[in-house]
Amino acid sequence: MSRAFIKEPETTGPRCPTPAGCGGAGVPVSRVTLRARLLPEAAARFADGGFLCPDPACAVVYFDAGQERALRDELREPVRPKHVGAPLCACFSVPEETFDDLGTRGDKAGMRAFLERAASPEARCETCAADGRSCVTEARRVFLRALERAEGA
Repeated sequence: MSRAFIKEPETTGPRCPTPAGCGGAGVPVSRVTLRARLLPEAAARFADGGFLCPDPACAVVYFDAGQERALRDELREPVRPKHVGAPLCACFSVPEETFDDLGTRGDKAGMRAFLERAASPEARCETCAADGRSCVTEARRVFLRALERAEGA
């Protein structure tokens, strides 16, 4: 068969360094996020931005292309996805259970109010969230899953 019909493997970014890490693909994060989430001595090891390892079971939290790494015990405080029970919304310390409850109760107004707050300047995702991004997508997913369960019951 001609190589023209064979799909080449997709090029991916840096992988979580083994053996301490899982070898999974990382999520890019800025230097601002690293400095906000890591203890100062750990953040100082990263010259630029880095990558978050999103695997909850992996001990490595952040790494860079040069295979530098920061582990869970180098975080300033527990964060999702590395710590069970850490708030889904780090900016406002909102646990996953809150979004599940809003969905179970069908409280669309409550969810809209949260989404408006999350879109406001009050949200500090780049410095509060482990990946430096808004939690809105995940919060909506949890809410909608609970809403579907409640409406189907």
